Amino acid sequence: MKKILLILLCMCCLLGFAGCSKSIAGDYYLSSYTDSEDPTVEKNYNSMMEYGLYIKIHFEEDGTGYLDMLGEKDIFTYDSKEKTLRFEGSSSSEKYEVKGDTIVLSPGTTTMTFTKGSPEDE
Repeated sequence: MKKILLILLCMCCLLGFAGCSKSIAGDYYLSSYTDSEDPTVEKNYNSMMEYGLYIKIHFEEDGTGYLDMLGEKDIFTYDSKEKTLRFEGSSSSEKYEVKGDTIVLSPGTTTMTFTKGSPEDE
């Protein structure tokens, strides 16, 4: 009897942990953009945001998505376990970090922070 209860308890724990993995699917907007070698990048992007111009990123549940740069969409695939994304036509992948409701990409000297939702939600 104890063995059966232990097995059931383990199964419940495994199912609970499997449900804890948070999906990143959804829409995000670029809320912060910096470049350690070019301080004007942040100022320029902040000016764009004042005029309602945003760079957005969208993740689908199926591991695909796109980066929308003022109407131009760059398609990518992503691996949520490896936390990498690869743009169509590129031979290399970019690592990303998930921090709560934000996704941070840091290619080269730039750091791009995307916040879940829409800038109008702020």
